[in-house]
Amino acid sequence: MARAKWALGAGGLAALLLLALLAIPGRLVTGQSGSSLLGYLAGGETGVEAGPDLPAPAPAPLADDDAAQRLIDLVNAARAAEGLLPLKRAEPLMADALRHAQDMASADFFGPEDAAGRAPLARLDEQGYLQAEHLAINLAAGLPDPDSVFQAWMAAAPYRRNILDPRPREIGVGYACDADDRFGPYAHYWTLALGARRGVYPVVIANEAATTAAAQVELAIHGAGWARQIAVSNSRLFGEGQLQPHQPRLAWTLDASQPESTVYVALVGPAGETVLVTDTIRAQGRVVELRRDLHGYQGVADAAITSWQPDRNGGHAPALELGAAAEGGHGGKEALVRFDLAALPASALLQRATLTLRLVQPPAAPLTLEAYALAAPWEERAATWYQAAPGILWGLPGAAQPGADRQKAPLGAWTVPPASDAIELDLTPLVQAWLARPELNQGVLLSARGGGAAACAVAASEHSQPALRPTLTLYLRPN
Repeated sequence: MARAKWALGAGGLAALLLLALLAIPGRLVTGQSGSSLLGYLAGGETGVEAGPDLPAPAPAPLADDDAAQRLIDLVNAARAAEGLLPLKRAEPLMADALRHAQDMASADFFGPEDAAGRAPLARLDEQGYLQAEHLAINLAAGLPDPDSVFQAWMAAAPYRRNILDPRPREIGVGYACDADDRFGPYAHYWTLALGARRGVYPVVIANEAATTAAAQVELAIHGAGWARQIAVSNSRLFGEGQLQPHQPRLAWTLDASQPESTVYVALVGPAGETVLVTDTIRAQGRVVELRRDLHGYQGVADAAITSWQPDRNGGHAPALELGAAAEGGHGGKEALVRFDLAALPASALLQRATLTLRLVQPPAAPLTLEAYALAAPWEERAATWYQAAPGILWGLPGAAQPGADRQKAPLGAWTVPPASDAIELDLTPLVQAWLARPELNQGVLLSARGGGAAACAVAASEHSQPALRPTLTLYLRPN
């Protein structure tokens, strides 16, 4: 089949081109300074029209992935406004869209075929995008940013139809810039691919946003007409009774204990066959709460130790008693608390970290609580006033030896009034150090001054009421 060519007219306008699945292969092989073209070929019909004016001079190149994500956000927002499901990034579509935009920029041409004359479907086969049942492509050249490209497409019926077509389920976007472009010159080249593969029904978190600051999100679950039932989980493990009728939109709570949250959806087809699909979203400025059994988290260890019963381990107790010895000063009743932060990368940007302890027995008189960074490893079900672990003694009883058992100076001192129901300790510098060097994380020693021999008690991680258990709250900044 012969390639379609279009003549170019003069004017400071941008070039755009749209083609749809099974369209006649087309390639614009000539360029003229200041030329413009907006053309489409879909459903056996073709058309050519002028695009928006080009800016002068051409702006600097954009960050490729930021530009691509912005265009994805715009497309999915437009679809949501029309009641359509959002599209999920498909890596084969993303890879081919980027390669094609780069190909147009470097080889000085404009059209759906690449520089070697390969059509989109042939290229996508090589990328592993198999059994495509729908594919539409929008192209643009000359427009400097995602917003102007999107506005131009939405202003012209063929491009708008592609974007608002209910058939695609996946999306790919590519952007390339040639600052020394001699074709046009257009400088900026864009490719948008909208596709669907047979038997591939994605789940999409929060309209395919790259990040979220909220744990409460909306899931879009493709597969209507095929999937009879679905099960949704924050892990690969699905509990009993999780199956429910397929619904295209579902409110969901992400696992807020992770810097990245993955949602798993099992779709059950008409013959009982099951397909597992996933989507992942990154936390942005998220508040991460770590507490035993919250979203399945099991990384907390705590134990009460006391000079009153120096051989007693309180790692199984529902409460942690805190109080000074009868004669005053440090000692008496203390607590060890540690949170596993292995799921958080060293690159996590911590804004603030607080440890919240819920009082189950408030002090009868004002009490001062001090927190020390522990330096020695210890075991939750073995630590006592004398030992950190079986056969391993503290440097001094009560983990009191500076340097060996704990840091010399406390992280801070907090006053606990008699009417208190909770204590909030700011541990930001310590948690930052733990994130940078995980091997330093041995937790904290909580020690009291004043308030009498049995000053107060806070809920332990074994407490029967989960909401009262020790909670480490991390306020993360976006990367």
